[in-house]
Amino acid sequence: MLNSRKISLFILSLYLFSIFSPLTAYAQPSGSAAAVQAAAEALSMNGEGNGVGFPGDGDADTGINGDSESTADFPDIEDQASTEPIVVDETLKDEDKLGTTSAPDAAVKTSPRLDPREVKGSSMFNNLRDRLIRFGSDFFRTKRTDTLAYAPVGPNYVVAPGDEVKINLWGYSEIRANLVVDRDGNLTLPQAGPVAAAGLTFSELQQAVDNAYRRILNDFELNVTMGKLHTITVYVTGHAARPGAYAISSMATLIDVLSHAGGPSLSGSMRAIEVKRGNKKIATLDVYNLLLKGERKGDTRLAEGDVIFIPTVGPLVAVAGNVKRPAIYELKGKENKLSDVISLAGGLTAGAYKGRIQLVRVEHNTYRTAFESDLNSPAANVQILKDGDLLKIFAVPGGVYN
Repeated sequence: MLNSRKISLFILSLYLFSIFSPLTAYAQPSGSAAAVQAAAEALSMNGEGNGVGFPGDGDADTGINGDSESTADFPDIEDQASTEPIVVDETLKDEDKLGTTSAPDAAVKTSPRLDPREVKGSSMFNNLRDRLIRFGSDFFRTKRTDTLAYAPVGPNYVVAPGDEVKINLWGYSEIRANLVVDRDGNLTLPQAGPVAAAGLTFSELQQAVDNAYRRILNDFELNVTMGKLHTITVYVTGHAARPGAYAISSMATLIDVLSHAGGPSLSGSMRAIEVKRGNKKIATLDVYNLLLKGERKGDTRLAEGDVIFIPTVGPLVAVAGNVKRPAIYELKGKENKLSDVISLAGGLTAGAYKGRIQLVRVEHNTYRTAFESDLNSPAANVQILKDGDLLKIFAVPGGVYN
C-alpha cells in the first residue's frame, strides 16, 4: 500500500513539474534543480533518508535518487541559451544617446555582427530616422514668403512686360502714375505717349522717360522707380519634394525656387542641382557650399522657361556619436575618407575618444563592423567610406559629455 502511494505521489509530482517548470525556468533560469529537489522532498513523506523511487530504491532505472538527485534529464535553460555575443558596442540601442556613449572596457569582447534585434528595417538610415536627419533638409523646411516681387532693383535690371513703373513728376506740372509695361513692351506715359521699355535696363528706362517729358515740358523734376516686378515661369524637375511649374518673381534665384519647391526629396541630391536654359546647362549648385561656407556659387538668377533639375542623391553616410553635427551626409567625388566625413560633421567634440572609432557596413545582407581602430592609425587614414555606412565616434571612457 505504501509503495503504491509513493508511486502515485511520484507521478503527480512529475505532472506538476512538467507544467510549472518552464514558467519557473524563464522567471528564474537556474531554478530547474530547485524544482527537482522540491519534488524529491514531497515524495519523502515517511522520513526515509534514502529517497523514493519506483520499486527497488537506488535502481538505475528509477530516474531519481533521494540522496544524489540528478538534473541531467532536466537541463537548466541557462545552459541552453546561445552564447553568441549580442550587438556591436550598443551602437543602436535607444539608451545609447548620441554624444554620450562611452567606449566599452577593453576587456569586453564584441561581435563583428549587429544583433538582428538591434537593426529594425531594411536600412540603417530607417533605424536612425528619429535620431539623425539628412544634413541640409531642415533648411528647406522653413516656409518662405515671396517678398521678391517688391524687391529693390539695380541699374542693370532688365525691364520686361508685366513690370510696374511708378512715375512722379513735379514742377510746372504734376504727374503721378503707376504704369505697367504692356505685352508689346511699351510703357504709355501720361501726356507723353508710349515709350519702348521692354529690353531696356532700369537706368536706360529712367533716361528714356526723362527724354520723353522734356520734349513737351520745361522746369520739372522726375523720379522713376520700379513697383511690382513681373513674374516668370520656371520648372522644377527630377527628385524634388514638390516638382512642378512655378510662377515666381523675375528677381528670384535658384535657392529661392528650391525653397518654394521644398528642396530635394529623400532621393534627391543636394550637391549637384542643375539649371538648364534652352537645353544647355548654365549653372550647378552644391547646397553644402551655402550651408557650410556661406558661398552662393551656382545660385544664379533665373529667366523665363528655365528648368531646374535635381539628380539622384549620391552616397549617403551617417555620422553618430561625439561629433559636433551628427547627421546623414551626402558624399561628393573623392570626398570619401574618414577625415572628409568628420570634417563635414563639424569635427570631433571635446569628449570624443580618438582611440576608438567604428564603421558599420552592409556586407552579405547583414550589418557588420567593417572597421574599428584608433582614429590616428595608418589604417584610418586610408579607410574609404561607402554608401550606407554608419560611422560611430565614441566618448572618452568614464565621462559623459553633452
